[in-house]
Amino acid sequence: MSDRQTLVAAAVMAVAFLVLAASGVVGAADYCEASVADGSSPFTTVAQCRAYYEENEV
Repeated sequence: MSDRQTLVAAAVMAVAFLVLAASGVVGAADYCEASVADGSSPFTTVAQCRAYYEENEV
């Protein structure tokens, strides 16, 4: 897969997780684990990601 395809795939997955998180199907913890694992998260650790979402109640 090219770099462009990888970025597009990561963006699509991030949007899908956000939609599912907003609908209550997937929680912030699930989103954080998946996005940090695949590198699409702006956070470097799951703890940073969870802290952000807990603080901002997203």
